[in-house]
Amino acid sequence: MARVLYRDADIYLLDDQLGAVDANVSKHLFEKSIKKYLHDKICILVTHQIQFLQDATMIIVLDNGEMIQMGTYEELLISSSTFAQLLEDINQHEQEQEQQL
Repeated sequence: MARVLYRDADIYLLDDQLGAVDANVSKHLFEKSIKKYLHDKICILVTHQIQFLQDATMIIVLDNGEMIQMGTYEELLISSSTFAQLLEDINQHEQEQEQQL
């Protein structure tokens, strides 16, 4: 992450940069690094962590490497049963994991 912030570029590709750290650290990095220092840049964030989706300007939903939907968080919730189902499945999985702990 430090290398990303050190380099001045117009476009940043962050390929699951936040996936290797726990939820609290990833939230801190997202808020204090990505949102703070890259707010005026094009930032492509590849992630499996749904907590960051609401902050995205545009979301692209992929299925087996193929783009199946694109829109804002709100647009996809309203118009996309696939996106809504994906969020529901992820939330259910996370709840099941918490119950096992």
